[in-house]
Amino acid sequence: MSLAEHALLDLLRDGRPATALPSGTWETILGLAQREAISSIVYARVRAGAPGPAVPEPAAATLARRYDEGAERTAKAYAELETVLRTLGIAGVRAMLLKGAALARFTYEDAALRPFTDLDLLVRLDDVTAAAQAMRGAGYAAAGPEHRTGTYEHCYFAPSWQRLPVDIHWRYAEPFHPIELDYAEVFARASLVRVGHEAVLLPSPEDLLVALSVHVVREAWESKPMLRYLCDAAETVRRHRVDWDRLVACARATRYLRAPLRLTLGAAQALLDVDVPAPVLEAIRPRRGTPVDRLVQRRVWATVLRRPSPLEALVRIALMRWADGDAAPRYAALVGDRVHVQWARVRAYARRCAERARRLRQRLLAR
Repeated sequence: MSLAEHALLDLLRDGRPATALPSGTWETILGLAQREAISSIVYARVRAGAPGPAVPEPAAATLARRYDEGAERTAKAYAELETVLRTLGIAGVRAMLLKGAALARFTYEDAALRPFTDLDLLVRLDDVTAAAQAMRGAGYAAAGPEHRTGTYEHCYFAPSWQRLPVDIHWRYAEPFHPIELDYAEVFARASLVRVGHEAVLLPSPEDLLVALSVHVVREAWESKPMLRYLCDAAETVRRHRVDWDRLVACARATRYLRAPLRLTLGAAQALLDVDVPAPVLEAIRPRRGTPVDRLVQRRVWATVLRRPSPLEALVRIALMRWADGDAAPRYAALVGDRVHVQWARVRAYARRCAERARRLRQRLLAR
């Protein structure tokens, strides 16, 4: 890791860098924290950190400003979430919180530490149609299925963009990550909480860790930042009473789940000093090829703040599945599907850029 990468992890663990840093390094640290969406967490760690090399005043001021902005965004997001939950409730749909909405108020000690920019909700498969009708009735439009939806979520946005997008899920992840969970059991284990005046379901700590591990692997697959989800997993372990026996039983009974949990819990322990019981990691160790799996894990730890090439990302997932004996015969087809979806997104983005350029030229000529 680079000096800035090491320092950022030091800040997350101890609130202070291990050694004094050159002034230019702080710009890199702030950039990494912003990209990983963890500036608010870094700020909180710095405020509560142990004595050590001080954080320069300009860097501390930047982190404080981002924390305040995150607090404002989170408050607005929960206000909008209450309205969405009311809309779904009128339609007879009881939703479950996912991602930031499930974490900010109900896991982190301070909701400002987990700002989020969209609303992720899990519904029962039988409620997907009713949820879609309710969202459209509330003025939301569905995103194009060829670009933003699959067989695990529908995405809705307000055409005015005055409201946050809403993602309605009925599984944790798309078919590229086929975690074969019993979602009836997931709903049965959930607890009831309130967002404002509206009741909503919250996943059990074990199911929250499962969902986060799926998100970590998905980000690894797509070469996207994953440190935010590792911080989420770390905070879940620290703040909740996790039923480790239930988590292990779920991993053993669910195909394709051992590797995501092993990657997430192992990285949270190695990088963020989370206390994961040794018997848990032993119970989800690979069924074969332990040295190969260990190399993949260490590669992920070393490059957690770098975006691997798409090829390396695909190879990582393939090796982890192989180590668990879960290398599905359709993996090559799944890779082809992923390439097709990514290419469709690139083409759609290019079309939008070309349309904007055309409109800009028209405006300039009109002048």
